[in-house]
Amino acid sequence: MTLSPSEPPRGFSASPPAGAPQVTRCPACGGGIDPYDRFCRHCGRRLADTAMRWYYHPLWIIILTVTVAGPFTLPLVWRSPKLDRRARWLMTAGIVLFTLFFLFYTWRVVNLVLGHISEISGELDKM
Repeated sequence: MTLSPSEPPRGFSASPPAGAPQVTRCPACGGGIDPYDRFCRHCGRRLADTAMRWYYHPLWIIILTVTVAGPFTLPLVWRSPKLDRRARWLMTAGIVLFTLFFLFYTWRVVNLVLGHISEISGELDKM
């Protein structure tokens, strides 16, 4: 079975989904696209008007970074459609600095607690 260049692959409809606008150029990069494309072939931007998932919103990325996930939120930063390249780099730098700050002060607290434990055990040994 051979496909002509204008025929979409098997399982795909040649017409866009109902209600989707007829697009011939990507709104982000201006590259040529076919009407049945969901993503731009040039820049990868999503073409369909779909709701963004909550965890890609920059505020939620910050909340997740500070409260739970730390550096594990970096993939969310780089996949977020709301952030441009500069904002992604700035958020990455912020997350890395926050992680280093958190690790440094965690190390200090652990050393402080271990020092107190050894001090207490030394006093117990004298008894």
